[in-house]
Amino acid sequence: MRVVLCHHCWTWVFPSGVQCPECKRAIALDEPDPSAEELGQRLGTATQCLGDVIWERPKLPTHGEFWGTTAGLLYWPLLTHQPNGSIVPPEISSRSNSWSLLSLWRRSDDAHLDRLPREEFAMLPTAGEPLGQSFLDTPGAAFLPREHLVKITCRGRTWHIHRTVGRALRFMVPVAVPSGKPAWRAFFQQDAWRNISVVS
Repeated sequence: MRVVLCHHCWTWVFPSGVQCPECKRAIALDEPDPSAEELGQRLGTATQCLGDVIWERPKLPTHGEFWGTTAGLLYWPLLTHQPNGSIVPPEISSRSNSWSLLSLWRRSDDAHLDRLPREEFAMLPTAGEPLGQSFLDTPGAAFLPREHLVKITCRGRTWHIHRTVGRALRFMVPVAVPSGKPAWRAFFQQDAWRNISVVS
């Protein structure tokens, strides 16, 4: 079993047979991924980090950053480099059995992780930089095209995202957001997002 990029819902997944577990569409396992340039055009440019989130998925990294781009929303897993060249979620980085691209991510029993310094993580997005090659190099990432999004509900520490391609998604914010105007609210008030229902 290997992690592959679904070209319908733009999510790195472990396929169920030849079917994507997120959008239930067939995955052509022999079809090459888009080039970094083609994927970069699809993803747009990263514009703003909307916050840390937890996305509970079997066998895949659960802790990540949520980003707004010029073309949609981006989930980027938090991964750390290991001495042997592999990358692992930080919750298992200190354990003896590290993760490689040919093995499975292991889930952690930890309910919460203290955030490491940003420079400790591998390949995190930077506003304004191309995303295509980094996305191809970061299994576990997911892109939600704006045209697929119908409704976004942000209440308390929970995000629910409803889309036309793939199941509704639930993200948890690992720590309470300080009082005041959340950083993501101004992002969704941009003209490009006016047709999507955002409830908070």
